[in-house]
Amino acid sequence: MSKIFLKVKGDELVIRRRIWIYIFLIVLFNIIYSDTKCIAASKDSYVTYGNKSYTKKYISVKVISANSKKIKIKLKNRGNKTYLYSEVFKIRKYKKGKWRKINYRKDAKFAKCLYKLEPNDSKIIKIAWKKYFDTEDFKRGKYKIIWMSNCSFRIKNDN
Repeated sequence: MSKIFLKVKGDELVIRRRIWIYIFLIVLFNIIYSDTKCIAASKDSYVTYGNKSYTKKYISVKVISANSKKIKIKLKNRGNKTYLYSEVFKIRKYKKGKWRKINYRKDAKFAKCLYKLEPNDSKIIKIAWKKYFDTEDFKRGKYKIIWMSNCSFRIKNDN
């Protein structure tokens, strides 16, 4: 009876060691080959590199296209430092002479990660409205995305 118990215990030990080795290798792979640095970011925080003067001077946000379903944005780092940014953004709509906030859906979630934008590099980001907002909010009109800097855009039709 004791031989059977030891054999099972030995097999479990081997299995546990293998699992820990696999976990270690997965973590090591993610650290080496990851393009993101996971750090907590909340809906109300804006993560920038250093101070806001760097963001205003060297980071540009340009809306390439926008419609009632999605927006395509080009981010460009004209500086000489790596810039870290999160997905967190806010949208405002110009209505009756004022910029009014568009509320997130109740189940909207942002990834708690930071992404890298290398010096003299640019990235194109696509955002589907339905992931964060009710799509009825995005009809014809003037909007502003508040992300790393403010950028106004218009939705002209429902395409």
